[in-house]
Parts: sequence; C-alpha cells; structure tokens
Amino acid sequence: MAEVSTPALRKVIKQFCSEVVLYSEMLASGAINAKAPHNEPLVQRHEFDTPFFYQIVGNNPAIMANAASILQDYGCDGIDINMACSAPHIVKAGCGAQLLVDIHHARDIVKSCRKAVKNLLTVKMRAGYHDIDMDYLKQFIVMLQDEGVNAITLHPRAAKWGFSRSAKWDVIDEIVKHAVIPIIGNGDITTPQLAMQRLHQTRCAGIMIGRVAVQQPWIFALCNALYNNNPLTVTIDHAALWIDVLTDIQTMLPQKLHKSRAHRFCFYFAKNCTFGHELFTAIRKLSSIDDMIATINNYYMRNHMEQYKHYGIP
Repeated sequence: MAEVSTPALRKVIKQFCSEVVLYSEMLASGAINAKAPHNEPLVQRHEFDTPFFYQIVGNNPAIMANAASILQDYGCDGIDINMACSAPHIVKAGCGAQLLVDIHHARDIVKSCRKAVKNLLTVKMRAGYHDIDMDYLKQFIVMLQDEGVNAITLHPRAAKWGFSRSAKWDVIDEIVKHAVIPIIGNGDITTPQLAMQRLHQTRCAGIMIGRVAVQQPWIFALCNALYNNNPLTVTIDHAALWIDVLTDIQTMLPQKLHKSRAHRFCFYFAKNCTFGHELFTAIRKLSSIDDMIATINNYYMRNHMEQYKHYGIP
C-alpha cells in the first residue's frame, strides 16, 4: 500500500506475529528502473522483513521486468505485480487495475517479469475493471497460471467500484474451484472471526489484510491464534504503540517522507479513538513528528481510559 506499508508498520506487525508475510509499499517500476535515489529508503529490506515481497506497478513489460530484477537483488522472497490499484493517477497512466482491460498486454508484462524473476512471482488484482465478468476473470486467471505466476491475491471488487460496494467473496469461492495455483482472498476483513469464516467458506490458500492491519497491527496474531485454536489475549497500549511507529518512521525514513507516512498511519490508527476524527484533524495540520507525538500524548492525558485495551481469542 503506497505510503502505508512502511518499515515502521511492518516492524510492529512482525512483533505481534512472526508468521505474517510482509509487502513493501507499492513501488513505481519506472523509478526503480531509473535507480532514482528517492526510492532507496523504500526498497531497503530490514531484519524483520521475512517473508517479504516487493510490489511493483507499471505498464511497460521491459521496465517492469528490469525493476523486478533490480529488486530481486536486494533480497526478497518474491515480486508482486500490482493489477489492483484503482487510484485515478495510477489507472490514468495505464497501470494497476487498468492492466485488467487488455489481457494481451497484461500477458506481455507477466511473461517478461517471469523471465526476470528467479523466485516467486505473484499478482495482486481486482476481479474486473468496469464490472465483474466471471468468464473474462477466469480467462485472465488461466493466462496468469499459464505464464508461470505462483499465486494470485484477488480483491473481489471491480476497480471502478473503488470501495463503494462490499467485496464479493462468492467470486473468490468460484475462482478457487477454477484455479490450479493458490488464490489469496482480500477485501473487507475486519476481524479474526471474519478472516476464518472467509478462509473456510472459500477454501482460499490465505487471507490478505490491508486497511484494518494499519488500524490494528495485532490482528494477524489474533488470526493465527484462532486458526490454531489457541487462546490469546493481547493488551495494547495504544499510545505507546502509536508513538513507537511514528518514532520508527522518524528513524527509518528520511525527513522528506516523515509527514506523508506519519499522516497515512495516523489516519488509520486514530480510528481506535473515540474522538479519532477530531484528533486526526489536528494531526494533519502538523508537519513535525515530534509535534504529532505531543498531540497524541495530550489526547491520552485527557482520555486516559482509552489508552489500554484487551483484545482476545477465547
């Protein structure tokens, strides 16, 4: 997730659950190919980044393949091709979910990347662009399989829907029955119980969690406990966790990235607060992480009953 899956977030998620698979921020293949210096802190792999995938976005087969090759040399478990992002500037450039429109062009990209990538090659995709056409989706899945993709993460919405409609998990159910490679389900997973329900309902190979994992980095630990029928209770000091992530953003990334990455994390994590909207409105006016931390501390001094909360699997 662009500007979201920072090393700081990945670190705290890994502290809660060692089994979780981590992904980089969405990386522009053109910038990687050009070896743009501003990407250096984004592609750095840390000791906690394992298993770890780099995700790339673009629309030129040769540039995508070369970017994949460059990233592979940094050390990773695999490369993930983004065919899911529906942000207007991404699709306008012919990237992300726009690749779903032309199966032949998408094939060229996958074929080139497969030649360049020695380890795992995966695709994250929406179930369609304008709408969901199951026949076309199945054809697209077969193409990806035939070109050597090792697994597919499927978000069962059309790109044009954005997040305005519920994810259609019955689509994943049908695709799992059709596919011969692992299908990972993604979309609207908000609780460990729902993750397990979707996993058993569709028999997909795994579950990917995005937005809620930013709000609740401990959710993977709870999912893992529920999957293994192990009781677990975690006590979260929201203030300490929030400040730890912001401090790690400060130390792991250059100053020019502090504001954007801190704001993105705060947007999600503030949802844990009763007055989260008011708090984030104050934070988004700030540029300094030190000032953001002071604002957060002041919030919990006034609302100390919100600082600690227990989350558990009985």
